[in-house]
Amino acid sequence: MWITGSYDPALKPGYWGTGNPSPDYDGDSRPGDNLYTDSVVALDPDTGKLKWYYQFTPHDEFDWDSTQVPVRPT
Repeated sequence: MWITGSYDPALKPGYWGTGNPSPDYDGDSRPGDNLYTDSVVALDPDTGKLKWYYQFTPHDEFDWDSTQVPVRPT
């Protein structure tokens, strides 16, 4: 993770967008979905444990990372 995350005081988790897998454009050397890349992850601030994640682009071969800061609509 290389971008600032966000925090929801009502639900408590911290949210972060994650980058793409490496090597960027050669998926042959990294089979599978490349778990947690190109994702938003929610971490429990008290324990640091993963609460949930959503992967936007499994096995990304196009550098479509998800590094934007997640924003909760009000």
